[in-house]
Amino acid sequence: DFEYIKELGKGAFAKVYLVRRYSDDTLYAIKKVKLASLSSKERENALNEIKILLDKNIPKSSIAKIMDVSRSNLLHFISSRYLIKN
Repeated sequence: DFEYIKELGKGAFAKVYLVRRYSDDTLYAIKKVKLASLSSKERENALNEIKILLDKNIPKSSIAKIMDVSRSNLLHFISSRYLIKN
């Protein structure tokens, strides 16, 4: 579904990639979280991050809207539109 363009950043447990969706040529940032390497507290924090980003009460100018959250046994994927700051 996506073409990986480049890595935008990384931390101890996650990497963020710039990708282009094939179906509409739109740019997205996808954050891949390595669940297997997280402690239970870190997993809880990752889930809280998702809940905060999905909160409808947060002004949309503050954050990029999450487009999708998916999960495999080892990874969490959080997709949002890629915003270019001028």
